[in-house]
Amino acid sequence: MIYEPMNEAHLPEISEMYIAAFNAPPWNDRWTNETVTNRLRQMMNCDGFMGLVCVEDDGMNGMILGNIEHFYDCTHFSIKEFCVRLDCRGKGVGTQLLSEFEKRLAERGVDEVYLFTSRGDETEAFYQKRGFDSWNDMVMMGKSLHGAKLGRCVTEKTVLLVVDVQTALMESHPYNEIGFIENIRQLIQIARQNNIEVVYVRHDGGVGDELEKNTKGWEIYHKTAPSGTDKIFDKNYNSAFKETGLHDYLSAKGVETIILVGMATEYCIDATCKAAFEHGYKVVIPHAATTTFDNEFLSGESSVKYFEEKIWNGRFASVIPIDEVFK
Repeated sequence: MIYEPMNEAHLPEISEMYIAAFNAPPWNDRWTNETVTNRLRQMMNCDGFMGLVCVEDDGMNGMILGNIEHFYDCTHFSIKEFCVRLDCRGKGVGTQLLSEFEKRLAERGVDEVYLFTSRGDETEAFYQKRGFDSWNDMVMMGKSLHGAKLGRCVTEKTVLLVVDVQTALMESHPYNEIGFIENIRQLIQIARQNNIEVVYVRHDGGVGDELEKNTKGWEIYHKTAPSGTDKIFDKNYNSAFKETGLHDYLSAKGVETIILVGMATEYCIDATCKAAFEHGYKVVIPHAATTTFDNEFLSGESSVKYFEEKIWNGRFASVIPIDEVFK
């Protein structure tokens, strides 16, 4: 593996790699060649810029960049971007690139390296395994200068409620399986980035059921798995509120808005939506963030469309496009 200081000639290849990585799950960004190139050039033109690319015979397979910052008592380096080509992930490329970069930073007199990343996802785990610590005495803050703070439906008194996304149900392949899971993953990631609590609900179908407690099928699906600190409520009825303590928990936290996602559309989501409405919560259901199966009357697709358009929206909830939830 060859390491080269980043320069203008690298931008086309970096841009291609960056778009492929960050426009894909779990980030699902919307970068273009123009926006990536503008961002990279902006950072490269800043004082203290330092970047490194790694190259092999088949082309560039990773890059890292940021800026050296001088404080009164030490010198820091802020990592702004770190990207590994999709087909090189899990092969040690990122680890080797980071190690080489840290060595070069030390040679430049840098004392500490820091970065911002999403709490609870695979990137946080990557950095922790390589010696990075979470700074619990620091908080990342932001303010929108163009209207609502987080979105037209989202406030600090909001939770994301993920209902019954369990292994047995997902392994039975519901309607829009791939799109549904990616939508849930995206919502979970954005919620965590905005310090919105993610609350899980898990159904126990009883002895012999595919969702029998403490069986594999009962477990929350691994692609949407909770972090170690997320609250999980177990239920025995369609409604997530019936005999679970969920309402007491949300009330104690002052929650006013529930972003409701999960399955199955016509059973537990519908029951939970209406129960939440009756408890006085504002309910938001992102489009295509619930799913179900075909039945003798309707296809899974038709059921989702029917409940989104004819039952929930404007009556018990606001059904909006997923990309408008946090805008």
